[in-house]
Amino acid sequence: MGLSSRFGHLDSTSFHVDGRYDQESETGVIHLTKGYSRDHRPDLNQVVLQLLCERQAGIPLLMQTLNGNNRDKESFREMIGDFTEQMRNDFKLEYLIANSALYSAENLKFMNTWKWISRVPETLRLTAIKLRKNSPLPIKEGPGWLKKLILFNWLITTPSPPLW
Repeated sequence: MGLSSRFGHLDSTSFHVDGRYDQESETGVIHLTKGYSRDHRPDLNQVVLQLLCERQAGIPLLMQTLNGNNRDKESFREMIGDFTEQMRNDFKLEYLIANSALYSAENLKFMNTWKWISRVPETLRLTAIKLRKNSPLPIKEGPGWLKKLILFNWLITTPSPPLW
């Protein structure tokens, strides 16, 4: 198709399911569980679908089904870790784009070889102050990061070059 895949968009969604399900603890089988519901229905069993899509046509590159009580912060990190080689070599991804679940201390340490764009959680004090002032706010450079800038509440960053 001739699509360029420099940018990969990572996100997840949950689906509620009806009916009765036998929940045996089999390895490698997703569990329909009650959990956070975007439908505001925590009483329903759910399953999660996580997708990594390319930017131009939104075609899924990777897809993963997960337990209904899955946490995006952990599953994003796991998917990136499990499929980094394929994302770089087969799909030629240079940037990962994700929601604020990507922006956690553990994920930032893990993402040190990726260029990424993420929405900064509004729960961070600096973000809340920035949103109130509604103007770009530079962030001090820290270990491992060369360029950082919060523009509204999105963080765009590139990893620093090796120090040898």
